[in-house]
Amino acid sequence: MINMLLEFDAEKGIFYAHYFEATVGMTGTQYERDTIIARDFVLSVGAKLVLANACDYRFTISPEMQEWGVENYAVPLYKAGVRKYAIL
Repeated sequence: MINMLLEFDAEKGIFYAHYFEATVGMTGTQYERDTIIARDFVLSVGAKLVLANACDYRFTISPEMQEWGVENYAVPLYKAGVRKYAIL
């Protein structure tokens, strides 16, 4: 099960991720899988802006997972042209 809803507004060039409370039971492996799914979605649509609604996000990201996320999510998005990223 994916713990988020992914959407793209082509007119505005904004990728939206809405995270669910089900993230409370995620494992590190599931976090990596969901992050890769989101990254690949952003790359496939060519979004320039990213907005993540994490109000219901419950998974605790360890410092090691944060480093993994930078390397495997943030850097590839930046290299692909994403210029703004916001998390609510």
